[in-house]
Amino acid sequence: MVRNSIFYILGRYGASAITVLSVAVLTRLASPADYGVYALVVSAAQTGYSALLQWLRLALNRFLPSHAHRETFFFTQIAAGYLAVVTGVIALAVLLELLTTDADIRYALVTGVPLFIAMGFAEMGLSLLQSQLRAGLYALLSVMRAVVAAATGISLLLLGFGATGLLLGTTAGYAACGLPVLWMNRSKIRLAEADRREILRLARYGMPFAVTAALGSVLALADRYIIAALMGTEAAGLYAAPYDLANRSLQVMMLAVGLAGTPLIFRAYEAGALESVRPVLERHFQLLVGTAVPVAVALAMLSPAVSRLLLGPQFQDWGAVLMPWIVVATLIQGMETFYFSFAFSLARRALRLALVLLAAAAVDIGLNLLLVPIHGLEGAAAATLIAATVAALGSALSGRGILALPLPSGDLLRIATACLPLVALLWPFRDRPDPLAGFVAGCAGLGVYGLAAFLLDLGGLRTRMRPAERAARSAAA
Repeated sequence: MVRNSIFYILGRYGASAITVLSVAVLTRLASPADYGVYALVVSAAQTGYSALLQWLRLALNRFLPSHAHRETFFFTQIAAGYLAVVTGVIALAVLLELLTTDADIRYALVTGVPLFIAMGFAEMGLSLLQSQLRAGLYALLSVMRAVVAAATGISLLLLGFGATGLLLGTTAGYAACGLPVLWMNRSKIRLAEADRREILRLARYGMPFAVTAALGSVLALADRYIIAALMGTEAAGLYAAPYDLANRSLQVMMLAVGLAGTPLIFRAYEAGALESVRPVLERHFQLLVGTAVPVAVALAMLSPAVSRLLLGPQFQDWGAVLMPWIVVATLIQGMETFYFSFAFSLARRALRLALVLLAAAAVDIGLNLLLVPIHGLEGAAAATLIAATVAALGSALSGRGILALPLPSGDLLRIATACLPLVALLWPFRDRPDPLAGFVAGCAGLGVYGLAAFLLDLGGLRTRMRPAERAARSAAA
């Protein structure tokens, strides 16, 4: 798990670093209004992917290990399911284009549907590599997606294409990521052998979890739509840029651990009962919390410097204000997504998780409608944090009635203790907007955290190194 986590971290962090740097350029070239339009269309495509295509990715992760000797049959059903959904979405989009006269809706359909198709295509390709434990290729394609998206988007923005250029760049990045996986597996897809009953079986497993994914997407993205409706597209852009910066910077770390751990957890659970998967879950928890918490602390405390470095002048003030809220919300929501939800996915009890997330989404929408008119963008950030807390607590408490996941309290205590010198080192820099000082302090702080984690033997890090040291000494002798 650790080795694959390193590959995923390199890939996702490399891709995220490119994306974050591109945000630094985009927010200097694009107006808040253009960035707002871009963020709204991307959010709609993400929600559509979660609701309509993510069930295929989930089924791929869950059932590929049991179809190891029937890969051609299994891949054919996945491809046929994808094509069926995409065909239906295109037909519906064409119908809406013919029926509506609203320019905004027509623009969203023309730019959002291709993005939705490419996004699903790429995510399923990456999911296949994840299930096959091909972390190195996953990392390479993730970085390539980010490079193509950034280069294309910035080039088109410089040519005056505005939000359309940004959307075309993002679509091109996803397409470039998915095509190599399709080419490598083209011989395993035989659409003439598609089995409707098998596709429906996969859908019965995946669709309930897709509903939960769609609710999670609403939970994460509804605020920018409410802001756009109540305060305008420019305000949505001012909110979305620091939100995306904070969310991507932290979530990529949690996602890397999740990508490495999920196939191993499913394989261990398939091999036996909960006791056989408990050590894998504990290791997953240690890596997830131990890597995410210090990054969250550093981002929240250094938000003025991070905003000054990575956001355009029009976005920087709001970045310093909003990023701490979003960082904490992302950390809490990440624990629900990448850990507590295993109780439901392993036991195939998605309906209960859907009810939890439905309640959290209702809280999010209600609080946004209440707080945005009064407190503006800060009200939206507060609503996001509260709703994320409701989702995580609800998932943890409800999940324990289905499958009691381990919660290593000793590891939590060690992580909190290791964060103390990090907080002490960063405290003098918390309100300084100087990017260089913030960067140096952040690197030093994370280094201090790593040393403290080693001394405290977090996750058995120091203990695990001893046999390796002895083996190295024996080999040298």
